[in-house]
Amino acid sequence: MGTVNLKIPSNTSRDATNSLPSRVCFVVIEYLPRGTLKKYLIRNWQKELALKVVIQLALDLARGDMTRETGTLGYMAPEVLNGKPYNRKCDVYSFGICFWEIYCCDMPYPDLSFAEVSSTTVKQNLRPKIPRCCPSSMANIMRRCWDANPEKCPKMDEVVKLLEAIDTSKGGSMLPND
Repeated sequence: MGTVNLKIPSNTSRDATNSLPSRVCFVVIEYLPRGTLKKYLIRNWQKELALKVVIQLALDLARGDMTRETGTLGYMAPEVLNGKPYNRKCDVYSFGICFWEIYCCDMPYPDLSFAEVSSTTVKQNLRPKIPRCCPSSMANIMRRCWDANPEKCPKMDEVVKLLEAIDTSKGGSMLPND
């Protein structure tokens, strides 16, 4: 819904605050002049991103505060999909999926419906295929984030430390070769 459709009372009357509903909810988002991460990845689909760019995008995401709530089916942790109790580590799983997307500049399951992704994530341990050219340090972070046992997943601050430890000084690019 665009702002054109919002019915926001003007401040012209003294009772403007009284005309608002009793439970008002506001969503404040950061303006991204070049678009969202998703749009950036789509624009760079099958292009080579520098290792430094991949790590910086992943660090920006990992350092941010993720939802703490359930989200899009393709990014939900198995315990959330299965209706089991969950904690903040479900965000670590979601981060791992996003990290894979940043590395590959691609969608993890383009040929599956949300229902198929949900079912196979829980029942068959479906995870995105990590390309052979992916540096082992990055692949290990992804795998740890996707562990079926949430107790084995790292906490987000550990993920940040693991990302910061990756040497990006040698350059390199991230084009999957399979």
